[in-house]
Amino acid sequence: MQNFDILTLQEVFYTLNDRKESLIQYAAQNGFPFSAKSCFPKMHSPFVVDGALLTLSRFPIVEQEYQPYEYGVFSYSTANKGILYTKIKIQEEYILLFNTHTNASYVSPDFQEGKASIETRVFQFEQVRHLAN
Repeated sequence: MQNFDILTLQEVFYTLNDRKESLIQYAAQNGFPFSAKSCFPKMHSPFVVDGALLTLSRFPIVEQEYQPYEYGVFSYSTANKGILYTKIKIQEEYILLFNTHTNASYVSPDFQEGKASIETRVFQFEQVRHLAN
């Protein structure tokens, strides 16, 4: 951790545990006082778990936004996955950072299953590109 200024993490789920908050506290104690995280799903959302994204920074995060993907397939359909955008100020410059974890591309004997996962991932990359513009 000490070799970096900004960390982008995926698979840091905080549904039914305090792992994400513990990591944020540990990071703050070790020189990363700024953080941004993906949102927990809304109460009547079809998602069961959060998006599992976390960005930690030594520098101020001056803007942040979380945009969930429109959908995922297979086991990813239960996670509120998306794109965590942060604007980080370093001296008088800014870094625009996009942290994401897209749907996995499954290889399956069933051609349609493999195709569905790849098409979903491509669609999610289009959402990232749209947000970045």
